Amino acid sequence: MTDIKKGKKKRIANGRGHSRSNDIRRESALHNDHGYDGHPHATRIHADDRMRMDEDRRYDDRDYEGYDHADAGLHNAKGAEKKFDHFKRKLRHFWRENKFECVSVAILVVAASVALPFIIKSVKKTTPPVTSEADVNLDDYGDLFTDKDENGNIKKNGSTVTTTNGVRVRMDESTGEEIEDPTVLVEKKGNKSGYLDNCVFIGDSRTVAMVSYGVISDEDVLAKVGISHTAVKNYTFTQNSGKQYTVKSFLQAKSEPVVYIALGVNGMKGAKEEDYEKAFKDLVEYIMELGPDRKIVLMAIWPVDDNGTYKGSVKNEWIDKYNDFLLALAQYEGIYYLDINNILKDKNGSIKKEYDGGDGLHYSAGAYNVIIDYIISHPVPGVSDDGDYVVHYVKPRGEYKDMIKKGDPIVTQAPVEEHVHNYYVSEITKEATCTEPGVRIMACEGCDSIYEEEIPPLGHNYGDDGLCKRCGAKNPDYAPAEQQQHVHVYDIEVPDGRISDPTCEEPGKKKMKCSCEDVKEVEIPALGHDYGDDGICRRCGKQNPDYVKPEEPTQEPTPEPTPEPTPEPTPEPTQDTSTEQQQLGGEGTGTGTTEQPVENSAPTEGGGEATP
Repeated sequence: MTDIKKGKKKRIANGRGHSRSNDIRRESALHNDHGYDGHPHATRIHADDRMRMDEDRRYDDRDYEGYDHADAGLHNAKGAEKKFDHFKRKLRHFWRENKFECVSVAILVVAASVALPFIIKSVKKTTPPVTSEADVNLDDYGDLFTDKDENGNIKKNGSTVTTTNGVRVRMDESTGEEIEDPTVLVEKKGNKSGYLDNCVFIGDSRTVAMVSYGVISDEDVLAKVGISHTAVKNYTFTQNSGKQYTVKSFLQAKSEPVVYIALGVNGMKGAKEEDYEKAFKDLVEYIMELGPDRKIVLMAIWPVDDNGTYKGSVKNEWIDKYNDFLLALAQYEGIYYLDINNILKDKNGSIKKEYDGGDGLHYSAGAYNVIIDYIISHPVPGVSDDGDYVVHYVKPRGEYKDMIKKGDPIVTQAPVEEHVHNYYVSEITKEATCTEPGVRIMACEGCDSIYEEEIPPLGHNYGDDGLCKRCGAKNPDYAPAEQQQHVHVYDIEVPDGRISDPTCEEPGKKKMKCSCEDVKEVEIPALGHDYGDDGICRRCGKQNPDYVKPEEPTQEPTPEPTPEPTPEPTPEPTQDTSTEQQQLGGEGTGTGTTEQPVENSAPTEGGGEATP
């Protein structure tokens, strides 16, 4: 076995040597053919020829008897390496010959890659958005508009409008003729501000500004700073006056025929296109259900400054895309579209500098005068403009600049609060009869909750003829008056018919008469005792047997006052009484009577003398 392998290797070596000698002979011939004279270009040509000869030699080696096929992979790898080396030599040669051209092409490629995004953006800006009904293709919105007619074409909604040859028309109430009723509102020169008396507005911070700057009345607006169209349906709004409404209660309280919807700028960032569009369609159809006879206007989303405070949150590119959708939605639903952006945009598709409120999103006070004038001059057809619109201004609850400060969150859904159902009769599916119950559907005002409720039977309402006034059924207990047994009712008092008056304990009697003139004695109930505070009846004087005399309150003895000490009298000078008496006695003898006042003595009859 070893000798055989050695023999194979020897024969292969001989073959390779033989092949190499043949290559040398071919190389010599090539030198002669090309007229080799030592020129460098000739050297490069011969080098290429030598490489081809090496490849030929490799394949020649396989032809020899005893070639070891196990070495085929090695030969292939070496061949690929030689080919790659050959390619590098060619590339170097090309670079040396075309260096300037290669650098120029590379610079052009880099410049084109840098400039391409800007070129695309510029083209998009200069491309006008769709503003004509003829440019709208509802098929572009997938399954969003799926209602189709028998021919497979999308069937547009709107019970008050029809289409003739692709142009929307409406019936003129005054003439009864069909007139054009385009989706995009057109200018009506000379239209007066009284048109706004027939309008209400639903919107976001930009609509709040219309109230704050005094261009429309607070009572005509339902708006919230930062609200997205996805949250409007179930949100409770608070007006400057403090009144609170949902969309449903607001539209039920207002009678204006035109509803402007100015929403959509909030909630664009991060929203899926299909979700954004479906939520808008659901909101529009919800408002249409609340007022089928109302005329709804979708206002175009106003432009912004892409480099303003809110850059990244909203872009004009997105606004143009969704405005195209709003026009398609208006056409599909048979409502209106106000393309107000043609007066708000500059030549680059951005907000005009004179209208910018400072942050690139909100507008200046002067801009709102332009906006309200555009609304008046592009009215909904057939709506009156009589009179002058008077703004009922209500002072805002805060400064507008504070309400729109950057950083306030976007309201994408209404806050979740504990809900209390308030049901009303939504529909009666079966009327109740005299004997059979009915069925009615109860619906909640604040949510979608509904349930069925039974209406109790009404019962018969028999007339004097014994027939039910409602269903005509006959009263089984009815009998004609002449056949009915009379029942006495003594309710007529006979004049002077009192027989005895009632007392406190004994009833009285009197005569009463029936309508049939029959008379009967009836009893008058006893009056009962009327006891006073002393237990004695005021009417008959009888003592109350249950009377208990109240106890008199015990009076405590009054202490005697302590006598005050009497001061000693000052002694007066005294006279000799005996001497005085002797003098009086001597004088008193004689014929006359002399009275001498003596304490504790009395006059005597006789000789006029006083007894001491």
